[in-house]
Amino acid sequence: MQARSDAVRLAAEGYQMEACQSALDGARTVLSDAGRVLQTSGPAAAAVKLQAAQTMLDEGVANGSGLALLHAQNDERLAAIETAGQRASELIAEGRRAFDLVDEFAEETWSDIRGNGSEAEAAAARAHARWQSAGRRNTMESQEFHAAKEDLDVATEELAFVQQLIDAITTRLRDLEQARSMARATLDEAQRSIAAGWGFVRKNDSDVGQSPEQQLQRAQELLGQAQAEAEKPRPNWLTLVRDAQEADQFADAALAGARDEAQAMEKLRQQVDQARQFAEAEVTKIVKFAGLHRDDLQPASSKAIEDLRGQLEQAHATRRRADELVEGQRSAALGQSATAYRKLQEQSAQIYQAAYADVQRLEKLRSELNDELTKARNALQEAEGLYASYGRQIPGGRALGQRLQSARRNFDQIRLPINGESQLNRTITIARAISGESRDITRELRSFANRGGGGGGGGGPNIGDVIGGVIIGEIL
Repeated sequence: MQARSDAVRLAAEGYQMEACQSALDGARTVLSDAGRVLQTSGPAAAAVKLQAAQTMLDEGVANGSGLALLHAQNDERLAAIETAGQRASELIAEGRRAFDLVDEFAEETWSDIRGNGSEAEAAAARAHARWQSAGRRNTMESQEFHAAKEDLDVATEELAFVQQLIDAITTRLRDLEQARSMARATLDEAQRSIAAGWGFVRKNDSDVGQSPEQQLQRAQELLGQAQAEAEKPRPNWLTLVRDAQEADQFADAALAGARDEAQAMEKLRQQVDQARQFAEAEVTKIVKFAGLHRDDLQPASSKAIEDLRGQLEQAHATRRRADELVEGQRSAALGQSATAYRKLQEQSAQIYQAAYADVQRLEKLRSELNDELTKARNALQEAEGLYASYGRQIPGGRALGQRLQSARRNFDQIRLPINGESQLNRTITIARAISGESRDITRELRSFANRGGGGGGGGGPNIGDVIGGVIIGEIL
């Protein structure tokens, strides 16, 4: 067959074809079995054998002609990832400079990106280690081409993560600098509006009722809060802007009944547009966070974030509708949209806390998974060591070997990182099943060793049955 010819040719070129030849031999043997099973048990039973033969054939091709192609592809990716790694170092330096500037702002406005630089450095280091490992493995001496590809895949993911982490820092700095710039202008504008309001009210006191005075008093209180915030060494510019905008809105409301409607409307429109920018920034922040940790979020948190985006669009729709209305209706619509934007800012903080808690909970699951994988690895290695000593002597040793190989296969198929609660729980279950199977095999081998030979037995449930049950349960 073609696969066998390719194996012979590649072996002559120096490629290791033992795994390929073994898989092809296995496929031929299983095909022969399929013919016998077809005669004795029918097509359904033979189909299982045929599927196994196809799997072995695919494995043979992958370890045959596929090796040379994979070798070349890996070489190309090694060069590309080396360049990307150099760019990542530049990005990390850029992020470090940006974070030094972020420190000028109130801590609560950037605490969620604290550690991004260190995390990016760690990710870049992991990517570099994987790149180096891939370089060693993707040689004719080592010929670990599949392992090299896995290293390169992980390195690519790590470098993409570096990009996301540093983008979060630079974007936050840009947003905070914009907020600081707008906050100062908004403070000045609120002061002017309050001064103009009191001047007009006092000048026209007989024509002005109590409501404008009460509104101006409230505006003065809010402006005082904003000014007190501005005096802090590192102000919270977002809170400052919100209070100053609200003070400005109260002052304008006091003037609305006595001054030109068009002038008041234009001012209110500017306030709404500023509130919209801050609401959009807050919603964008949490959407980006959710994008980084999408698989770790609970459905309720994901729905809350999606609802938040819907509310932002509704606020935008109210803002657009205001331009189609006139006089009092326009003022009411602009006020509604301003309220909606401020509410969005408040809700974003609450939803972020819930999403952050989701991520932390999944981190605990990952820690549990790491513990179970360590136990499974240790149990598997112990069983393999004993099998190497007694496996050929014990009656039923072939069955034990097959069980051990199945456990090893299932362990090697676990690929980190694993995301999502269901996948984490599923992998934990698989790791525990591998541990249990390995311990069962170890007990049988130790029992044989202690008896000095003889015996043999069944042990616990087969690892394939256990993991199959896990997969079926996942589907159901």
